[in-house]
Amino acid sequence: MKKFFFVKVLLACLMVGLLIAAASAAQPAKGSKASKPSQAQQLRQMSTFLSNFTEVGLFDFDLGKGADGDTLHLGGNPSHPELIRFGIMHNYINNYKSRIKPCPTKGCKHGSLVIDAKFVAESVKKYFGIRLKHVSVKDPGQPFYFDGRLYHFEGADGEAVYYAEVKQAERDGAIIRMTGDLYNSEDKDDRPYTFEAAAKPYKWNGKDTWVILSFKAQSSGSDSEPDMAGLLAPTKGTWRFDGAKDTAYIVMDGKGNFDAYYASGALEMSGTLEPSEEYEGVYIYLLRDKSGKDLDMGFFMDSETQLHFGNDEGQIYIKDKD
Repeated sequence: MKKFFFVKVLLACLMVGLLIAAASAAQPAKGSKASKPSQAQQLRQMSTFLSNFTEVGLFDFDLGKGADGDTLHLGGNPSHPELIRFGIMHNYINNYKSRIKPCPTKGCKHGSLVIDAKFVAESVKKYFGIRLKHVSVKDPGQPFYFDGRLYHFEGADGEAVYYAEVKQAERDGAIIRMTGDLYNSEDKDDRPYTFEAAAKPYKWNGKDTWVILSFKAQSSGSDSEPDMAGLLAPTKGTWRFDGAKDTAYIVMDGKGNFDAYYASGALEMSGTLEPSEEYEGVYIYLLRDKSGKDLDMGFFMDSETQLHFGNDEGQIYIKDKD
């Protein structure tokens, strides 16, 4: 019996020794560093990072100030509507179950969904490095109401979603410059855009990531830039709703500027036009206000004297005869 007991003790000691050795082997040696991700892994991580912007429709922006040109400049206004939209829609897409809640207000006149404003601010800080200032966004296409604690809104699905695939990245001082393709989330062979992006290394909750500096996508269908002057010239003139007198009308200068008037003759809004290729060789003229904000409306030129807004059943405007 004593001999059998001694054997059991010996076996137990051997097992403990093996476990300690295995645990020691699993731990990195003191002073050693975790292995760096491979180049392929880094490109995938960068692709995921940039896809956070493209999946919510941010294709042309930077952190500059002002409102010149077609690029959204998000750095001059900590309450920029597009920052708030990003913070909300990013969570709507990626954190729906944990952060999006049903509206608690009776009647829910500002939308059926809510999100705590702290999550919106967190997402903006994480990806843009900007400390968000909360305000309501009075966008007729997709408003976001801020009640002092929560944002109220309606969900938006159905639009095509594009992801980024980084193919090349290089360091330029403290900046990482990335290039690649945008592809349709439902068809990876559908790659209508290429892009150039810039970001800088950033620490978030102790982890290495990046903060965006700029992103610009462009059509991959042709290496040549479209003739903007040639596309805008035919818009010059006064265009009246249904071609009738005493109706709403738009005056365009043929250089990308417009003034929209009510039937009374009072000015409704002024802004700029941005031709954008909707299909091969077919352009939609997107309307922006003077600050550069997308007005979520646009028109197609049917002929030299007729245009229509939206789909084929949209409002028709006829050009006045010279």
